Amino acid sequence: MNAIKFIIGSAIGAALAIAIAEESFGEPPPSPPAAAYDGNKVLEFAKKELGIFKAPGEDSQRVKQYCLETFQNDDVYVGDGWCSAFVAFILKEAGYQFSPNNTDFGWMYHCHRVSPPKPGDMAMLDSHIAFFLGFQDAPDGSRVAGLLGGNQDYQVCIMYIPAKLVEYYAEPETAGSEWKPEKHIPNSATAAGMNTFDDHLRFGSPSVHRTVDNHPL
Repeated sequence: MNAIKFIIGSAIGAALAIAIAEESFGEPPPSPPAAAYDGNKVLEFAKKELGIFKAPGEDSQRVKQYCLETFQNDDVYVGDGWCSAFVAFILKEAGYQFSPNNTDFGWMYHCHRVSPPKPGDMAMLDSHIAFFLGFQDAPDGSRVAGLLGGNQDYQVCIMYIPAKLVEYYAEPETAGSEWKPEKHIPNSATAAGMNTFDDHLRFGSPSVHRTVDNHPL
């Protein structure tokens, strides 16, 4: 009788141990959701660069750093098309994915479109990319968008432009510990997404908030 009790007790104990083991060492818990994009944090990094200036064809060690640390092609710096390199550098510093390509085809692998935009989101124009600050109403009743970007009147500055010129807004993905930037090249030069962000954005005063004296705005 005692032997039977021992066998039954042992079986119950073994089953309980298995159940506990399965609960403890079964499927891992789901990963926590990625943290929401912090546009204010990104803008704090971007504002530290206000006033960085590069005259066409001349040298700027800081702008060169934007390009080198985000793996841009040589023509981005030499050709003075560094707005995308600036955005990429700021996102890298803030811990987000960035594109080593200065095209919207390259950026599409590292961000997603959003609407309505929030401060710190990326503003995508035809041939230009910058950080969105917010909307304002102009004296003539039109709506303008504030942009903090590089290669705006040859420098990093804040500029207000007609809001209708922004094609869409986007937020970058978080860069995990294993993430590395990759260049994405379309199959042909006529492929969708071959809008190149290499334009020098320039609007007449008073749209530009001057950040450095004596620059040829």
